[in-house]
Amino acid sequence: MRTSIHVLEWSSIYMTGIQSIDKDHQYLFELVSKVLMQLTAGREVELLPLQKRLNTYAAEHFMREEQLMQRYLPDWEQRAGHVREHRNYWGWIADLESTEAPEELAESLKSWWSGHVLGWDKAMGLALQRALHS
Repeated sequence: MRTSIHVLEWSSIYMTGIQSIDKDHQYLFELVSKVLMQLTAGREVELLPLQKRLNTYAAEHFMREEQLMQRYLPDWEQRAGHVREHRNYWGWIADLESTEAPEELAESLKSWWSGHVLGWDKAMGLALQRALHS
């Protein structure tokens, strides 16, 4: 029986300064945490609807970020890498979902979202703030 529970807790360190993106991230962290709890509890029956909700919302969120970058940061040097990171997520998550190790999937999912927001999204937030206030 799996006993370890993994969550991805929202805190101010993840704030990008862009309200709509921060709200998206808060909801994504909530969804990721629910997926993590189901994974580590071994509740595969309840997991599939949550994974679908997470994937749908992640796709919508990525689209919103990319639209903001296209509109306000068309020449931003990190834009192509950020978009590529979004595209790579889908291949990465498909590979992870095929694993037989739920603990590994849980830790990787938590790590990816935390790292993506702290790295790519915070950089985008700073660039957007500069663009919107210049």
